[in-house]
Amino acid sequence: MKSLSWLEWLNPASWSALATKIVVGALLVLGLAFAVVWKVKSWVDARVMEKEQLTTAIAEIATLKAENSQLSQVNKALNEKQRRIQKDNSDAANAAVSARSLHDAAKLAQHRAEVSLASCLQYSSTITELFQKLDDFAGRVAREADGHVTDKIACFEAFPQL
Repeated sequence: MKSLSWLEWLNPASWSALATKIVVGALLVLGLAFAVVWKVKSWVDARVMEKEQLTTAIAEIATLKAENSQLSQVNKALNEKQRRIQKDNSDAANAAVSARSLHDAAKLAQHRAEVSLASCLQYSSTITELFQKLDDFAGRVAREADGHVTDKIACFEAFPQL
């Protein structure tokens, strides 16, 4: 292509060819610009969509982490509850053994009390007899002592003091 000189620009006969070239060039530039804008817009839309998908995925991950944390806490609570139940069962078994032991000890004490009740009654009867004999003896000694005191008083009254 040859370049146009200034004089050709001023020639009205060449204006239609020049206008056609300008219009075709402008259309080519506009088409190229449209294609570039369309490609850039497609690229930007793809990046925005990727960003939205990434944001959604991050939100889902955060939700899953929160759910996992809650499940972990629930599992810990269940494990703790199971441990407490096992401890309670063990304590209940120990309490049952202790109760049986106390029951056996109470039965043995009751048996001993029944056996010792008879011996206690016999011992009480013996002690009662002993106290009665002691009382009789003490009464006899007191009567004799009273008689000795009376004799002493009579002796002191009968004999003048020297």
